Amino acid sequence: MSECFVKKATVIDVDDDKYVTVQIIKDNNCGGCKACLFKPKGEKVLVRAENQANAVIGDKVKLEFKDDYSIIAAFVVYILPVLFSIIGVVVASFIFENDLFVAITGLILLLLGYLIVVIVDKLIKRRNGFEVKIVEILNEGEKNGTSN
Repeated sequence: MSECFVKKATVIDVDDDKYVTVQIIKDNNCGGCKACLFKPKGEKVLVRAENQANAVIGDKVKLEFKDDYSIIAAFVVYILPVLFSIIGVVVASFIFENDLFVAITGLILLLLGYLIVVIVDKLIKRRNGFEVKIVEILNEGEKNGTSN
């Protein structure tokens, strides 16, 4: 398992007994886990995390990212829906002469691709594939920003 520890993460919402929403500010130390890959430095990123440390709103926490499936995740989220749309347009162009039907078919298959993304996401979350976990609540000095 590959891990990425994020220095600045703050619990901003408690979703339920098991999960919380944390806010990460992307800095120069980011990059290994791909959670905020396309965000610029200094951007705030919201992530849902498993609350193993029983953190509450306002706590500064250390996160563990499991990125065992990051390549698969990137493919499923970014490539699969577009691939479905392209295949739909190509196949529909042989079946329909009207460009409107070709475009509608491409759009329908794009939406089908995103539906598959949602289903795959739920399946992988059950298997703990893309889990983000709170592994530690940082001490009082780190909460106030006085520690490294």
